Amino acid sequence: MKTKLLTNGELYISTPNIFDFWRTVYSHGWCALKPFVVDKEKLVLKRLFATRSGEPVYCYLNDTNKGSIKVEYQAEYKLHQYEKFDLIDQIAKVFRLDEDLTGFYTEAKRCAIQLQLGFD
Repeated sequence: MKTKLLTNGELYISTPNIFDFWRTVYSHGWCALKPFVVDKEKLVLKRLFATRSGEPVYCYLNDTNKGSIKVEYQAEYKLHQYEKFDLIDQIAKVFRLDEDLTGFYTEAKRCAIQLQLGFD
Protein backbone atom coordinates (compact mmCIF):
# COMPACT_ATOMS: atom_id res chain seq x y z
CA MET A 1 0.00 0.00 0.00
CA LYS A 2 1.45 3.35 -1.07
CA THR A 3 1.17 6.18 1.45
CA LYS A 4 0.44 9.63 0.04
CA LEU A 5 2.38 12.44 1.63
CA LEU A 6 0.42 15.55 2.45
CA THR A 7 1.76 19.05 2.05
CA ASN A 8 0.75 21.61 4.65
CA GLY A 9 0.14 25.30 4.31
CA GLU A 10 -1.45 28.32 5.94
CA LEU A 11 -3.59 31.12 4.57
CA TYR A 12 -5.17 34.13 6.24
CA ILE A 13 -8.41 35.66 5.05
CA SER A 14 -9.16 39.25 6.08
CA THR A 15 -12.49 39.89 7.77
CA PRO A 16 -14.45 43.08 8.52
CA ASN A 17 -14.04 44.57 12.00
CA ILE A 18 -17.58 43.60 12.97
CA PHE A 19 -17.13 39.95 11.88
CA ASP A 20 -17.40 37.33 14.62
CA PHE A 21 -16.11 33.94 13.47
CA TRP A 22 -17.91 31.67 15.95
CA ARG A 23 -21.15 33.64 15.92
CA THR A 24 -21.17 33.28 12.14
CA VAL A 25 -20.35 29.57 12.31
CA TYR A 26 -23.23 28.83 14.67
CA SER A 27 -25.80 31.37 13.45
CA HIS A 28 -25.83 30.07 9.89
CA GLY A 29 -26.59 26.53 11.08
CA TRP A 30 -24.51 24.84 8.40
CA CYS A 31 -21.88 23.92 10.97
CA ALA A 32 -24.17 21.04 11.98
CA LEU A 33 -24.21 19.73 8.41
CA LYS A 34 -21.62 17.63 6.60
CA PRO A 35 -18.99 18.31 5.28
CA PHE A 36 -18.49 20.75 8.21
CA VAL A 37 -17.19 19.49 11.54
CA VAL A 38 -16.80 21.67 14.63
CA ASP A 39 -14.01 20.59 16.96
CA LYS A 40 -15.00 22.33 20.20
CA GLU A 41 -11.87 21.20 22.05
CA LYS A 42 -9.45 22.65 19.50
CA LEU A 43 -11.77 25.54 18.53
CA VAL A 44 -11.51 24.63 14.86
CA LEU A 45 -14.03 24.37 12.05
CA LYS A 46 -13.02 21.56 9.70
CA ARG A 47 -14.14 21.17 6.11
CA LEU A 48 -13.06 19.35 3.00
CA PHE A 49 -12.83 21.59 -0.06
CA ALA A 50 -11.83 20.70 -3.61
CA THR A 51 -9.61 22.33 -6.20
CA ARG A 52 -10.90 23.03 -9.72
CA SER A 53 -9.51 19.67 -10.77
CA GLY A 54 -11.38 17.93 -7.94
CA GLU A 55 -8.38 17.27 -5.71
CA PRO A 56 -9.25 17.29 -1.99
CA VAL A 57 -7.95 20.00 0.34
CA TYR A 58 -8.50 19.44 4.05
CA CYS A 59 -9.02 22.77 5.83
CA TYR A 60 -8.93 23.70 9.49
CA LEU A 61 -10.35 27.17 10.10
CA ASN A 62 -10.18 29.25 13.23
CA ASP A 63 -10.44 32.82 14.42
CA THR A 64 -7.26 34.81 14.91
CA ASN A 65 -9.10 37.57 16.84
CA LYS A 66 -7.03 39.95 14.73
CA GLY A 67 -9.32 40.62 11.79
CA SER A 68 -8.73 37.42 9.88
CA ILE A 69 -9.56 33.74 9.60
CA LYS A 70 -6.61 31.38 9.81
CA VAL A 71 -6.79 28.49 7.35
CA GLU A 72 -4.45 25.57 7.85
CA TYR A 73 -4.69 23.15 4.96
CA GLN A 74 -3.39 19.79 3.81
CA ALA A 75 -3.31 18.60 0.23
CA GLU A 76 -1.67 15.75 -1.64
CA TYR A 77 0.55 18.19 -3.55
CA LYS A 78 1.79 21.74 -3.23
CA LEU A 79 -1.07 24.06 -4.20
CA HIS A 80 -0.52 26.50 -7.05
CA GLN A 81 -1.15 30.17 -6.33
CA TYR A 82 -4.42 30.16 -8.32
CA GLU A 83 -5.64 27.17 -6.26
CA LYS A 84 -4.94 29.10 -3.06
CA PHE A 85 -6.96 32.03 -4.43
CA ASP A 86 -9.79 29.63 -5.33
CA LEU A 87 -9.69 28.17 -1.82
CA ILE A 88 -9.86 31.67 -0.31
CA ASP A 89 -12.80 32.45 -2.60
CA GLN A 90 -14.67 29.29 -1.55
CA ILE A 91 -14.15 30.04 2.14
CA ALA A 92 -15.15 33.70 1.70
CA LYS A 93 -18.43 32.55 0.12
CA VAL A 94 -19.11 30.19 3.04
CA PHE A 95 -18.75 33.09 5.49
CA ARG A 96 -20.37 35.58 3.08
CA LEU A 97 -17.26 37.76 3.23
CA ASP A 98 -17.74 38.51 -0.47
CA GLU A 99 -20.97 40.42 0.28
CA ASP A 100 -21.27 43.98 1.54
CA LEU A 101 -23.45 43.62 4.63
CA THR A 102 -22.90 47.18 5.89
CA GLY A 103 -26.57 48.11 5.41
CA PHE A 104 -27.70 45.02 7.27
CA TYR A 105 -25.41 45.70 10.24
CA THR A 106 -26.45 49.36 10.34
CA GLU A 107 -30.13 48.40 10.43
CA ALA A 108 -29.53 45.66 13.04
CA LYS A 109 -27.70 48.15 15.26
CA ARG A 110 -30.52 50.70 14.84
CA CYS A 111 -33.13 48.09 15.79
CA ALA A 112 -31.11 47.00 18.83
CA ILE A 113 -30.88 50.60 20.03
CA GLN A 114 -34.63 51.07 19.54
CA LEU A 115 -35.34 47.94 21.60
CA GLN A 116 -33.02 49.15 24.37
CA LEU A 117 -34.89 52.46 24.44
CA GLY A 118 -38.24 50.70 24.59
CA PHE A 119 -39.44 51.46 21.06
CA ASP A 120 -41.19 48.62 19.25
